[in-house]
Amino acid sequence: LSDVYQVSWQVDSDNDALYVKVCGCVGSGEYMAFGISGSASQTQMPESDVVVASYTDGDASPAAARDYYLTRRDQCINTASGYQGACPDDVQNANNNATVLRGSNDGDIRCVEYIRPISASEPQDIAVLLDGTEQYIAWAIGPIEETDNAFARRHFTEAMIGPDGPKIDFSRGSSSCIELICPVEICPPFESTEMDLTDGDHTLIATIGPSGGERGYQAITGVIGWGIGWYLNDTLIPVLRVKRGNTYTFRVFGGDDPDTNVGSDYHPFYITDDKIGGRLGDAQTRARETVIAGLDVNNEEDLIVGTFCEYKPDLQTSFPTLQDCTKGFSDYFNTLTYTCASNSPTAGVLQWTPDDSTPDIVYYQCATHRSLGWKIIVEGCPPFESTEMDLTDGDHTLIATLGPAGGERGYQAITGAIGWGVGWYLNDTLIPVLRVKRGNTYTFRVFGGDDPETNGGSDFHPFYITDDKIGGRLGYKATKERETVIAGLDVNNEKDLIVGTYCEYRPDLQTSFPTLQDCTKGFSDYFNTLNYTCASNSPTAGVLKWTPDDSTPNIVYYQCANHRYFLIAP
Repeated sequence: LSDVYQVSWQVDSDNDALYVKVCGCVGSGEYMAFGISGSASQTQMPESDVVVASYTDGDASPAAARDYYLTRRDQCINTASGYQGACPDDVQNANNNATVLRGSNDGDIRCVEYIRPISASEPQDIAVLLDGTEQYIAWAIGPIEETDNAFARRHFTEAMIGPDGPKIDFSRGSSSCIELICPVEICPPFESTEMDLTDGDHTLIATIGPSGGERGYQAITGVIGWGIGWYLNDTLIPVLRVKRGNTYTFRVFGGDDPDTNVGSDYHPFYITDDKIGGRLGDAQTRARETVIAGLDVNNEEDLIVGTFCEYKPDLQTSFPTLQDCTKGFSDYFNTLTYTCASNSPTAGVLQWTPDDSTPDIVYYQCATHRSLGWKIIVEGCPPFESTEMDLTDGDHTLIATLGPAGGERGYQAITGAIGWGVGWYLNDTLIPVLRVKRGNTYTFRVFGGDDPETNGGSDFHPFYITDDKIGGRLGYKATKERETVIAGLDVNNEKDLIVGTYCEYRPDLQTSFPTLQDCTKGFSDYFNTLNYTCASNSPTAGVLKWTPDDSTPNIVYYQCANHRYFLIAP
């Protein structure tokens, strides 16, 4: 059958028995499948009738043989209409008609002998012809998954699919097999790719493609794959390194029709804490996993699906590239052809923002098939919640004091602008958004420092309102040239400023920083670690009274007049 797999047989017509011996360069517990093609006119795996044999070193009964009927090419899953995929007959209301005789292990070569009927006694069976007809066959070798079912194909008839596929005349005369010699060289696995997406929001395109044989999915993950996997931004199952608080958009092209190819081209995308996945087709996954995103466990028909698009291997170049140890993933990828089921493909969209409830490691997977995706490493704590104060119901007074910016979870995470390490606290809240109403009067009582010489000016923070999101007019020429001052500063007399005694919330080194690093803690926890201090026992406020009117833009900013990127909130 191939350089690494052989089959021999003997016909016993009187007892309706075909004696089969399969030998292959396989590992302990790997399978060797052989049987009759699902089509009388070509080689195809769907609807084929095969026996899956294996030899497991150390078992009391190391040799095994099990009758399979393949309704489609993908893994065996339990659907609403029964088991579908590469499933044993005995889970499809039929019988295991294969009887194992013996097995052997000679170094790298394992052999299994078994008997199967010549005739077909069940709908899942295909009769062996003994009239001189050459029958198309199907074969594969590969690993057996934890469910004891045959799983991914390491070598298989897909390399010779169609009318030019392999055929056998089971009634032909005797012949001898050449010596089976297992290859010594094992190519290294494809390099595992990690995408560092912690610097902000990102969009990824999720498409189906081949798993890369022995060098791909299983070698990268240590998990047995099926022969296909997710490609994210043209990369086979990359590890994603993400950050809590960022938003990640997955545009999914995994198939939206569960009936296409009997479901083998239907791959809803979801995120789970389970490294196997396949919730909709696997009761064991369903029982143990926690769904993170992409699937409503109370409405499992609401799925992230899109047009089926895939990278297809080229039979003339892809497989030889896999076997060339000098070639890497980029060489292999260049042999693939991108195709879609529609000329105008539509993506299913999943937007996911990991938060403090998200585990440190999760997995992107297919909801209907096991082991198509891989790992997401979740880092960092989510940003503090952005607070909005609705002040539209009348006049209001706000106390403006200095305080720490809240590290990575504070100023920059809330605003998207680079902060300086301190920011305005209004009524004990870090840089809240203020929603105000034209005609109302807003009084700001400011405690930002009134001495420009204290600490070299670092404790001097005049308060003003501007249309510029950066601020810092007195210290930065670029701001002065572009901004329009709204209130709190006379551009003709820039010494007439809104200042007051310097008061601040100070972080406690023993408690504030650990609280920032504890993802279960929010802003209120952090605020409770701060200590309030003033430069005077009798602090005096600078006062700004502001009444927005028809000339006021829809969005303005309260800022510091001599430090930019200091505070920001519309």
